[in-house]
Amino acid sequence: MAHETTADGTNFKSDLHGVGRSVDALKADLNEFAHSAATAARSGASELRDGAHNAMDAAKAKLNDAKHSAADAATSLKDTISRNPVASVGLAVGVGVVIGMLLSRPRS
Repeated sequence: MAHETTADGTNFKSDLHGVGRSVDALKADLNEFAHSAATAARSGASELRDGAHNAMDAAKAKLNDAKHSAADAATSLKDTISRNPVASVGLAVGVGVVIGMLLSRPRS
């Protein structure tokens, strides 16, 4: 009973050991794959985080530029009004009349 052979003449114990080695190799391969997948996920998350930071920095820069442009426009408008007060009031009245007419007209 030391050498159990199967119907096709192969040694059952050596076949069983071969299967065991194959299972061990499969476990090692799966472990390596899981480690590689985790590393790739961390790398992808890092790249995504860096991209988000870059996008946020770009948005902040554009917002800052827009604030400066709005401040410059407000200063320019104040200067224009100071130089031409009568024309500015007339323009404001005209814009107000047009807006009033648009809002009071019947809607179809």
